[in-house]
Amino acid sequence: MARIDPIPRAQMTAEQIRVNDAITGVRAGGQAGGPFAIWVRDPAFAEIAGEFGIYLRTKTTLPPRTPSGTRRADHGAQLDGTVRMVGP
Repeated sequence: MARIDPIPRAQMTAEQIRVNDAITGVRAGGQAGGPFAIWVRDPAFAEIAGEFGIYLRTKTTLPPRTPSGTRRADHGAQLDGTVRMVGP
């Protein structure tokens, strides 16, 4: 049970519907759930957070996860998957 219930689509503003549809179009359709249901309450935040997520997924240099779920230590991540700062 969510601490904050999602807004029913019939009660959303036009901006909230636009944001909801943008989120669910990427994530299997329907009504935004989880943390995204909170984002829908503030469309301006949702747009900023969405752009930040896209940046993290497409513009960062941390390599993809290995089959074991860890990242390679020589690329700035420790074997437990946490990131540490490395020099230039």
